[in-house]
Amino acid sequence: MADLGMSHTHADHYRSARSRKPATTRSRLHRAANAALVVAAFTFLAALVCGVIS
Repeated sequence: MADLGMSHTHADHYRSARSRKPATTRSRLHRAANAALVVAAFTFLAALVCGVIS
């Protein structure tokens, strides 16, 4: 590896997407929880704008 003035730890941060580890159960649950919160927030705001909730 060329000396780019950064440590191997930093170089590992920029690895390609193919070399990443498969998602763990915890990361999948975290992503699902975040997606659910975003959907819930969007639904709540849409209901406020449409006048369903006053």
